[in-house]
Amino acid sequence: MLSITSLSAKQIATLTTTTIRGLTTTQIASLATTQVAALTTDQLNSMLPAELQALDTAQIQNISTAAVHGLKTSALTSLLASQVPSFTTAQISALQAYAFSAFTATEVQSLGTTQQLAALTAPQVAGLTTTAISHFATTQLQALSSTQAQALSASQLNTLTTAQLQALDVSKLSSKQISGLTATNFATLTTAQRGSFTPTEIGALTTAELAVLPATEMTSWNSTQLGGLTSKQLSSLSTALLGNFAATQLGNFNATQAKGFTASQLNSLSAGQLNAIGVAKLSPLQAGGLSASAIGLLSTTQADLFSTSQIAALSATAIGALTTGELSALSSTLIAGLTAKQLAAFTTAQLANLGNTVLGALITAQVQGLTSTQLNGLGTTQLNALNAGRFSTAQLTNLSATAFGALTTAQRSTFTASQIGALSTTDLGLLASTEIQAWNATQLGGITSKQLASLSTTTVSNFNATQIGNLTALQSKGFTASQINNLGTAQLHALVASNLSSLQIAGLTATTYAALTTAQRAAMTATQIGALSTADLTTLSSGEIGAWSSAQFGGLTSSDLGALAATTVANFTVTQLGSLKPAQITGLTTSQLNALNTPQIQVLDVSKLSVAQVDGLNSTALAALTLTQINSLTPDQLNALLT
Repeated sequence: MLSITSLSAKQIATLTTTTIRGLTTTQIASLATTQVAALTTDQLNSMLPAELQALDTAQIQNISTAAVHGLKTSALTSLLASQVPSFTTAQISALQAYAFSAFTATEVQSLGTTQQLAALTAPQVAGLTTTAISHFATTQLQALSSTQAQALSASQLNTLTTAQLQALDVSKLSSKQISGLTATNFATLTTAQRGSFTPTEIGALTTAELAVLPATEMTSWNSTQLGGLTSKQLSSLSTALLGNFAATQLGNFNATQAKGFTASQLNSLSAGQLNAIGVAKLSPLQAGGLSASAIGLLSTTQADLFSTSQIAALSATAIGALTTGELSALSSTLIAGLTAKQLAAFTTAQLANLGNTVLGALITAQVQGLTSTQLNGLGTTQLNALNAGRFSTAQLTNLSATAFGALTTAQRSTFTASQIGALSTTDLGLLASTEIQAWNATQLGGITSKQLASLSTTTVSNFNATQIGNLTALQSKGFTASQINNLGTAQLHALVASNLSSLQIAGLTATTYAALTTAQRAAMTATQIGALSTADLTTLSSGEIGAWSSAQFGGLTSSDLGALAATTVANFTVTQLGSLKPAQITGLTTSQLNALNTPQIQVLDVSKLSVAQVDGLNSTALAALTLTQINSLTPDQLNALLT
């Protein structure tokens, strides 16, 4: 019988898989290493378990890497635990990844760490199943090179036991692998492992991982490591965790990182921590989220570092919490950034603490944001620092008499027409005559008729003649008779008399009316003339009355006419007498009628005379009547003439 040992390597390679399976374990064990090296993958995969287990170390180590690469799971699982360590590093490298799943934990752990496991390629490691990876001993995991370790996937890492995870050299892992750990597995890492994280690895940590990180560990990181935290990561930290940071650590965060802090985080910090971060690193949105308490913790140095956009973003409540020291530190540029709503939140003490220069620099919108309580609470020096010309009409209306009285002459001289129109009677009464007389036509145009009516005669008398003359008809109608009667001659002469109402005219004293110029009296309307008192009418010269138009003349009432002297009536023109209405004619007395000359008598509508008037006509007056006038008389009038 032919001995198997007599076959050449070439002959061995040509044996069928059936022949191979028919060999005894003794025959297999007798194969020379050169014969074993000739075995193909198919021949090896066809061997019975007993045949494979008959191979010794030397034989195994001579199996070609090509044949090893093709070994099936069935062949690999047939190997004894004592045979697996026989694989050379080249053979280990030739194994497919699934081969390690075929090995038992004992078999995997029997592989040497320095040679056999070191021979694993990155693709082999990446291909290890979770079962295979679970078979690795902690020492084997520790021995993985950086290339091998970085080939592990998140799912592979997350299947490791606590002991295996803690055995890993995390410095060999990538930041992506570390961020891929579940929060539970991340929490099982040792303090030493997490303490070795690089800034890049720290920057890759998920919020879930950060959430399970003990506060003492994070706060033990050095400034370089903390520099790896992103703004998004910082925003996820709990206020309790953030509170464990030292002020110096918080101060080391750059502006990009600091912009990740939320309002609740910032508002939970102590004075030392908040001032260490510094307001210069905060966005306007973050500044706007600072609470009143947080604002109160800022140092004066920090307060001065606010930008105009940050100041503008502060809430009214936060503004109201600024200390006097913080306010004093604010520059005029920052104050200029305050909104009207923010200034309205200031206390009187805060406003006063801004300083007179700053108060004087407030723009119109800011000044008009101040409340009446604030303005009325300011001291004289602070009030005098403000630009009163920027007050709103509502502010002036609500200004107390004390506050208004504290304003300087220069401040009040800047009042606009609208502001003047908003002044109260009390305020107007506090103005000196020189102040009122200094108002220009535009300013004076703001005063209302109601205001004028409320002024004392003394205050009105402080208006100069030019100002009186510039008053509109509506304004002039606000004067009371007492005020007009108290005006001086120059002021009276400046009045546009036609602007006065009939009620005002009626209230004029004879002295006042007499003081009016001929031109003023000549310009009066019929209604005004009708309002003249008897005393006023008696002051008129014949020439003045004679200059009246028919329309003006029509303003005289029957009573007015009856009160005139006969000589005055005798000076009426023919046109004026001819324009008399029936009601006016009945007011003429017989003395007045008898004082008229023939042309004057002849223009009268004598049919409108009363019987008594006709009866009182003297012979001269009767002789002047025309035939037409006589024919117009009524029977009663004729009877009066004949008796």
